[in-house]
Amino acid sequence: MENKFEGFVLAGGKSQRMKTDKAFLQIGGETFLTRAVKTLSSTCKNRVKIVLNKAQMSFIKRFPNQIPYIFDVYENRGALGGIHTALSDCQNEWAIVLAVD
Repeated sequence: MENKFEGFVLAGGKSQRMKTDKAFLQIGGETFLTRAVKTLSSTCKNRVKIVLNKAQMSFIKRFPNQIPYIFDVYENRGALGGIHTALSDCQNEWAIVLAVD
């Protein structure tokens, strides 16, 4: 059966409450972002992307294993804006969207 899933990790938050980006917090020796990417990779194979905002350009070098990324289509729209971006980019029949938190 052909894999019809594409995965997206929302990592574009402003971290206003935490004061640090949640994507790079660690649990069990790995970042939240790495854990989310690994979780999606098992189902979506090589079809996982990270969704972020343009203010987070400096984060790209910290992404796990050169995972592709896309920027929010509409900035400052929160999680729904990230979901919109993921669905707009999706090339498959189904999308799985996770947040890093």
